[in-house]
Amino acid sequence: MTYVRRQTESPFDHLSSTLWKPYYLFKCPRLSNDAVVKRSLPKIFRISARPDAETQAAQMSWKDENVEVIDTKEISRLITDNSICSKMTWSNRLFSIYQRVFRDILKKHSDDQGFIFIEDDVLLLDRKSFRTEACMAQDSKLQFYSFYRPTSQQSCLYNHGTLCFYVNREFLEHLAIFVPVREFCRLPIDMYLASIGPWFSTSKMIVKHNATARFSGIPLK
Repeated sequence: MTYVRRQTESPFDHLSSTLWKPYYLFKCPRLSNDAVVKRSLPKIFRISARPDAETQAAQMSWKDENVEVIDTKEISRLITDNSICSKMTWSNRLFSIYQRVFRDILKKHSDDQGFIFIEDDVLLLDRKSFRTEACMAQDSKLQFYSFYRPTSQQSCLYNHGTLCFYVNREFLEHLAIFVPVREFCRLPIDMYLASIGPWFSTSKMIVKHNATARFSGIPLK
């Protein structure tokens, strides 16, 4: 197919997930405002490639959480060729970095059944809701749950983004090892996630993308 050969998205990539969305809208997770979190959260990992000076505000917002920082600059430097793809793109290179991180975590934390990942420029705005929804995702045995709500999202269903998300062990193994080559080469990791959903997402503003000028192209005041 042309879209496979050119490593581009297809109009049919999201057909299945779109057809299932009306059904999932009736199954949005129910949260209790009175929920008290008394136990440990899943391990939290911050995937970082930016200089600390550019992410200081984001780091400070997570200071009360037990976050392990994973520096991906060296991983990125070592990824010089995705030979399984006809060409290397930014999206499949980033997918490769995530897969390497996921494999290392699965090996290092062999007894953990769920994990939370955050990007290095993400601000935590609502700590109570984050903790409550993290426990909900774990207790409900969800495979994937996003704590980021983009402005385009109008429901409890995941839209896009890997800014801050929960993933269970089984699904993390799939993302790390079993993603089909043609999807890996064509789709950014969040679009791949969206294509095999639907998944649930928060309906609150729990986190915020605090993009730096170097990456957003927008001057900071």
